[in-house]
Amino acid sequence: MSKIFISAALVFLFINCVSIKPTSIKQGKKLFESFYIGDGGTQYFIKPFKLTNSVKNEDLIIDFTIRHINKQSDTAIINYSILSIDLIKSVESIEFLNKKKFFKTNQNKLLFNERVNTKFISRFSTKISLTELIDLFNENSWDVKIHLENKINEYKAINKTKKIIHLLRENIFVLIQ
Repeated sequence: MSKIFISAALVFLFINCVSIKPTSIKQGKKLFESFYIGDGGTQYFIKPFKLTNSVKNEDLIIDFTIRHINKQSDTAIINYSILSIDLIKSVESIEFLNKKKFFKTNQNKLLFNERVNTKFISRFSTKISLTELIDLFNENSWDVKIHLENKINEYKAINKTKKIIHLLRENIFVLIQ
């Protein structure tokens, strides 16, 4: 009985070890989903990742939806959630900065507010051009500034986020440049 159990366990381990993908590919595929949308186009959904404001103990959770048919008219939707002790009902603008590029959008639509324990989740959406998004993903270090009515909240990419940005550049943005 124990020989059968040990043999089965060894076969199971061998099969699982053989089917493991290289880490970078496995991680890259978990960060996004892609869908065929017709007319030769593809839609990419980049799963949420986090930027932080360590001074205020706040997080910015951000995800992207890209519709790519031809680069000239492609747009990207940015959905972002601010996790804060403050209830945020409107955003005047959001700025994205990396070492080489800067862009800003003033069209930020409130999707919802929700309370979770002692913090609020304020969810917003905006659109940018695909060209701007490609420029943003060409660098791993991001700063995001959210302009509110009477203050500016700043968020930075942590090391884990920088690795995610790099993997996304290598797995998505290399295809659509």
